Amino acid sequence: MNSLTRWWRSKGHGIHSPYAFRLITEALPERGRYYAYDEIEQLPDSRRLKLLFRLVCEFTPSTVYGFMISDNERAVMLMADSRIRFVDSLEEADLIVGILPVMLREGQAAVYPSTGRAWTNFKRLLREGMTFSNGRTGVAVNRHGIPRQDYESRF
Repeated sequence: MNSLTRWWRSKGHGIHSPYAFRLITEALPERGRYYAYDEIEQLPDSRRLKLLFRLVCEFTPSTVYGFMISDNERAVMLMADSRIRFVDSLEEADLIVGILPVMLREGQAAVYPSTGRAWTNFKRLLREGMTFSNGRTGVAVNRHGIPRQDYESRF
């Protein structure tokens, strides 16, 4: 997908799903400042951490499975919601943050790197839900009632 098409999509053009439109135009892009941004900007990789913060605010998970997550990622998720419990089981998690994509069950959301063959294979094998990618980070959502679609956008 070329950069013009990605920019066009990031503005919501050509997106028919209300769920995808809201996520692409409101949750994924940085529109304004959240209360924790001053603290997050002091951390390395603050752009990715701010995205993770926004996604936790959007999805409001009660449980998170994090495969090899850093202390900074854990701290940022707790800044977004201090009630989050970190679990050791994929089955228990509402949100998965990882390095390699794993299949999602109903109701789960995930944040993964979206480069390479693993992300391409994950999208090909995903039977339900939506994926959103900016070429570096991928977000996958498996929720009842949303159609199977893939979106590339700037965020």
